[in-house]
Amino acid sequence: MKRGHAMPPTKPCAASDEAAEGETLGTAKVDSQSRRPKWHEEMNQLYFSVRTRQVSERLVQRVFTPIDKKNAQDFDENNVGALTGLEMWLQARGGTLGQAVVEIAYAVEMIGPQNRQWLLRQLGIEGEDAEATVSIAIQSKELVVVDSAAPAAHWRQEEIAVPWRKRRKLWDYFVSLCRAAKQGKPLDHTDFEQANPQHLKDWKHKLIHEPGFPQTLSDQMDVEGGSHKLHVSGAKIEIFTLSICEELVRWQAPKPARR
Repeated sequence: MKRGHAMPPTKPCAASDEAAEGETLGTAKVDSQSRRPKWHEEMNQLYFSVRTRQVSERLVQRVFTPIDKKNAQDFDENNVGALTGLEMWLQARGGTLGQAVVEIAYAVEMIGPQNRQWLLRQLGIEGEDAEATVSIAIQSKELVVVDSAAPAAHWRQEEIAVPWRKRRKLWDYFVSLCRAAKQGKPLDHTDFEQANPQHLKDWKHKLIHEPGFPQTLSDQMDVEGGSHKLHVSGAKIEIFTLSICEELVRWQAPKPARR
C-alpha cells in the first residue's frame, strides 16, 4: 500500500444497491431487502464524519498515544492527511470497521457514552461498562475526574494519589475547579455556599501540598485577583458523575438560561 493511496474502507451500512444481502458490519447482519433502521442511518452519517481531515488531526493531537502512532504503519506525523482517521484507527487499534467508526466518534465527542454503547450493541458488540468507559477517557484525555462515592482523578494517565475521601473539602474544590475549566471559566468563592476568598486560598494551598498531588498539575493552577483558574483546555478534561439512576455518566456543563 502506498502512503496516501490507501483504499478507503467499504461504507459500513451501505444503501441497498451497494450492499449485498447479509453483508455484515461487526457481527450484525444488514438485510438489504428490509427497511433500514435508525441506527443504520446514524452509522452512515458517522462513517463520513470520522473520515475528515479535522477528525484525523483531533485523533493525532488528543487521542492517539505514541504506541498508537507506531502501530499505524502508514502514519506520517508530517502529513496527517495522508490517512483518514478511520484508516489510522484500524491500523493502530484494529477491530471491525463498524466498531472503529463508533469508537472514533466517541473519542472525538461526536457521540456520548450511552449512544456509543447502544450502537455497539446494534453491531453485536457488547457495550463496555462504566469502568471501561473511564479507562478509555484516561488514555485519551489529559485530566479525568470521577465524582462518585469512590472519588478518583487521573492526570496524564497517572492516578492522583490523594486520599480524597478524607479530604472532602479539597475534593469539592478540585472538582469545582475542573468543572469551571471545562467551561472555560474561572472559579471564585461565590460558586460555594458559605465560603469566602480565604477559604479558596486555603484549599488550594493544602491541595497543592498534598504529597500525591502532581507538581505538573499544580503548575497549571493560579489565582488572579479572587479568581482561581486551571489552565487546562476544556477539551482535554473529562468529568464523570453519578446520574439520578446511580449510573456513572459524563458530566455536561449546564446550558445558559434563556433571557
